[in-house]
Amino acid sequence: MKYNSLLATGLSVVLLAGCDSARHQQSGLPTPASSSPNSGPVLSPAEKQIVKTDLARIQEYWRHQTSAGAGRAATAQVVIVEGFDVFHCTPNDMGTSSISPAHYCAEKNTIVVPAFAVLRDLSFPPGRDALDFELAHEDGHAKRAGDPKLAGESTLANETGATCLAGKAMANAGFNPADISAVVTYLTNLPVATENYGSGAQQAAAYRQGATGGNC
Repeated sequence: MKYNSLLATGLSVVLLAGCDSARHQQSGLPTPASSSPNSGPVLSPAEKQIVKTDLARIQEYWRHQTSAGAGRAATAQVVIVEGFDVFHCTPNDMGTSSISPAHYCAEKNTIVVPAFAVLRDLSFPPGRDALDFELAHEDGHAKRAGDPKLAGESTLANETGATCLAGKAMANAGFNPADISAVVTYLTNLPVATENYGSGAQQAAAYRQGATGGNC
């Protein structure tokens, strides 16, 4: 799901202006690597490690599951897009830049994580919990892509389904109840509802369903 598009315009402008070191130091988060206005956002080594470590934690859950698509979710690769880099899922697409939304590339079984998305998530509440949800949600798309029974579902069903799987994975991968609760609050408060992605309340309900053992 492209959560960047759900952010209020004012918040997006603040984020595009960059993340200052003081805010990260006060919150205990890693300080982002410096970048000039012409280079595009980049991550520090510590921030890159957070992405890789937390996704591996989520994927470990799917590694032990046997349901359709679990193997695909467990082995999805991650690509972090920084600076002027562009990731192409298919030869003719427009590409994903460092300020694009995070998304899942089914053709390459790859979770594409632009630097902007990481800096945004780590800079505003609930911080790392929001990033972990985003990783788990995109990995949920990987699982759904490996289940032929789900082919042809609507975008809304696909998005809420991936969110449900994110809740299931996080609840079973050792994330504590406070993390789960923080994600539910985060989703509930998403400011924009769309036909394709639903409302924050719909996303929160789907996540809660997965986190409490419901079917996804």
